[in-house]
Amino acid sequence: MNAEEGLSPDQALREVSRVDGRVRDSSRGPGWMFLIVGVATMVYWPVEFLTKGVGPAIAGVGWIILTIAACAYWFRLPVYEQRLMRINRQVSVVYVLACLVTFVVGAFVAPRHPTPVGWAVILVVLAVISGAIPLYGSWRLLLVRR
Repeated sequence: MNAEEGLSPDQALREVSRVDGRVRDSSRGPGWMFLIVGVATMVYWPVEFLTKGVGPAIAGVGWIILTIAACAYWFRLPVYEQRLMRINRQVSVVYVLACLVTFVVGAFVAPRHPTPVGWAVILVVLAVISGAIPLYGSWRLLLVRR
């Protein structure tokens, strides 16, 4: 639309509604991205700390690929909705802190192989908590419209 076209108030309102809907729809992709990251987090940490052999190496490579794909997707978004940016900021900060706690406990506090059952449960619970944070962001973006 061009400013010289002389829109009527009704046409202008329809155009604003159309653009607003397009901007809102732009948050659906990041919602799915948060969903994938949340589920992957719940799988990654237990595999990383509770398995032996090639499991941790495969999980690490998968995690690197997921991180690169998520970053590339995020920076290619054509439109950034204010609500999306607010949710992303909140989820990202809490998610990084939760993953840092999970990493510190798994790498430096919990005993290594064989991991006692109590420590394994703690690591799985931390993994679920870490993964629940992006799942919350996904829920907010995909299901809650405001």
